[in-house]
Amino acid sequence: MKGFTLNDRLNVGSLAFDIQTEIRNGKIIGEILSGGKVVKKVEVAASNNPIEAVRNTHQRLKESLLERL
Repeated sequence: MKGFTLNDRLNVGSLAFDIQTEIRNGKIIGEILSGGKVVKKVEVAASNNPIEAVRNTHQRLKESLLERL
C-alpha cells in the first residue's frame, strides 16, 4: 500500500506539535515534530491491515505526547 498519511496539529499553550504517520517503504513511520524538528519517531512493520496500523500508531503517538505535557 502507498499513499496513506494521517496528520494532526496539537497546540498546548504556546507549544505547537505536528503529528504525522504514514506508510513508507513497507513500514509505518510516525513522527512528532515541533518547530520543524523531529522530537519523536517510531517505525513499525506494516501489517495485513496497514490503514488500521497507521491509525493505531498515530493514536498512540498523540496519547504519548499528551501524557508528557
